[in-house]
Amino acid sequence: MQAEASTTAVIGDQIFTDVLGGNRAGLYTILVTPLARREFMGTKISRSMEFFVLRRLKKTKLTTDENRFER
Repeated sequence: MQAEASTTAVIGDQIFTDVLGGNRAGLYTILVTPLARREFMGTKISRSMEFFVLRRLKKTKLTTDENRFER
């Protein structure tokens, strides 16, 4: 796509894939609320671990509910 990192953002609903991958690539990342209610077993496991990460981030003020967009 020939896009530059300074003008590219990753929008995703998973911390360990979308956000972590985007950050490692040097991109701006946006975490959104998942749309699907039904998910694969691997995604369900990741979501349970994400719960603890999000709780930790909220305590350290790195993320807030005010920064989230709800569907």
